[in-house]
Amino acid sequence: MIAQLCIAAALAFCPRVAEVDSFPQRAMVNPWIGTIYISRGLARNKDELAFVLAHELGHVHYLPYVKTEAEIDAYAITLIVPLGYDCKRGIEVLRRVKEFERWRLAKEKCTWTKN
Repeated sequence: MIAQLCIAAALAFCPRVAEVDSFPQRAMVNPWIGTIYISRGLARNKDELAFVLAHELGHVHYLPYVKTEAEIDAYAITLIVPLGYDCKRGIEVLRRVKEFERWRLAKEKCTWTKN
């Protein structure tokens, strides 16, 4: 999945993914060492995992520019939808981790993005 997303993002390199035990559940990328860290159990299905990974790749894509989390979420949606992932199922991870405003904005983006 990560290789597919990296190709879609046209990145020069593809970070590796490391699953970690952490609370609260979250994901983050360290582009300088090329690793995406994701909390065990954060993503509950392939659509959520695709969204989370695509979001973290968005941070790599936009380096060194600062983008809002909502802009990165929108970028992630544009990556996962053409690859066949369900946008509305993918963004549920935002609601579960209590990022309600980001979830609302992402839901609007999903409505006008062909899924």
